[in-house]
Amino acid sequence: MQKLIILVTLLLSNYLISHAQEADIILKNVSIISMKNDMVLKNKSIAIKNGKIIEIADKTKFKAKEIIDAKGRFIMPSLSDAHVHFPATEEEMETALNLNLINGVTKLRSMRGDWKHYEWREKYNAINSYYPKLYLSVPAISRNVDWTPAEIEEFVKAAKDRNLDFIKILSIKGQPLFKQLDSICKKYNMPIAGHYPRVASGNELNEDVIFNSNYTSFEHLGGLAGEIQETINRRIALLKAKNITICPTL
Repeated sequence: MQKLIILVTLLLSNYLISHAQEADIILKNVSIISMKNDMVLKNKSIAIKNGKIIEIADKTKFKAKEIIDAKGRFIMPSLSDAHVHFPATEEEMETALNLNLINGVTKLRSMRGDWKHYEWREKYNAINSYYPKLYLSVPAISRNVDWTPAEIEEFVKAAKDRNLDFIKILSIKGQPLFKQLDSICKKYNMPIAGHYPRVASGNELNEDVIFNSNYTSFEHLGGLAGEIQETINRRIALLKAKNITICPTL
């Protein structure tokens, strides 16, 4: 009985070892652009299992049914486009998704939101989808918007319920509305992104209020940089302290 247990244990161990060293795909002789520096890693082997890279080596220890000789070819991390305006129709959207994909772009961040984009993400980011992953905003808020606190909460809650990623601001009527919006965004843990907020004529928006809000990124540099070097230096320090990203675009 003891010999039988030892034999079964050995067979099981050999089975697990052999299967642990199996990959789905191996790319050999490929050149890697890592984006960590300007060096190209040449003639590497990459083992892939369940859609994930499990090894990068000069010579892989893994076996695979599918081995691709990638000599003379390059591999690199996929790209993200962090400021996208989606087209108006779903037909155009599908074309845009395919064009981005074949150019190595696998993440798209919408900066001109529409409620129907939620339905597009449900379709194009389904579990077996190969399309770029979509990060979505709500329809943008501008200085023409003059909502009550109840209307702001309804808007933010609708975004949260649809699992949208952030509230976009183009401009804002004034500081009272911005503070109400920010308070409700904090309540629902909803980030804010968009332009450095300009206000309607005659209103003011305090810099401290902006940099202590739920803003996680500013698009473009207009408005943010200002005209005075002292302002630029101060805001650069605030961006760093608050871990706010800049997406310059223009």
